[in-house]
Amino acid sequence: MNESLGLSLACGSESISFRQGRRVFLGSGLSAIVTQAAMSAADRTAFRLWFTFLADAPAQLLALSEALEKEDTVTGSRIAHSLRGAASNAGGEALIEMARSIESGLKAGELSEARRILPELSSKFSRLKPKLEAFIA
Repeated sequence: MNESLGLSLACGSESISFRQGRRVFLGSGLSAIVTQAAMSAADRTAFRLWFTFLADAPAQLLALSEALEKEDTVTGSRIAHSLRGAASNAGGEALIEMARSIESGLKAGELSEARRILPELSSKFSRLKPKLEAFIA
């Protein structure tokens, strides 16, 4: 097992990797294996990033929805960029791709694609959030 990817959390198409530590069972088909008892500084940093992501993403999703309602592509693009970065820090690959698609579409002035993707992005976040919360609690 690769030491830097010793724990992998999978949630549907979402996955998050940790450093090695201890074995963890998350329920609902989720499991993770870590072989060291103590978390490294990198693991603690990852947990802080997840807490920030979980706290900030709902407001960002709401702000993105409001920007789309106002047809404000500049603000929407900026918010999608922030969501993409936060999802990247949290390890949400599917969220990264959706936020990237929204961001690039809005930069091109295309609202319809962003409006189509946003509900799916919100839904994926809603499914990932309780699993991350349970894991980091």
